[in-house]
Amino acid sequence: MTPTNDEAMHIKEAIARNVAGIVVFPHHRYRNQALYEELQRKRFPLVMVDRYYPQMTPDRVVFDDEIAGYELTSRLLQRGRRRIAVVSYFEVEATSVNHRLSG
Repeated sequence: MTPTNDEAMHIKEAIARNVAGIVVFPHHRYRNQALYEELQRKRFPLVMVDRYYPQMTPDRVVFDDEIAGYELTSRLLQRGRRRIAVVSYFEVEATSVNHRLSG
């Protein structure tokens, strides 16, 4: 059974309603690359927030996730914590989570 693709459905509905642009927090599994590439080809205003498709060059707003991950870990180490776990479930595929783990 194929899961529903609410993200693509909502984007297509918004475009059908003649929005001038879209700000999206893309799904972490990157299942809409073809749609976003088509929007880029059409020069449709699109901004991805927090995570993005690494194979593309969309306009995006992201945090410096590597520095955030580094600073969080550094503070735990300064407080004497040595056994630190990261629990990210399925989100590890997201660029934002991946960059935080790199930090």
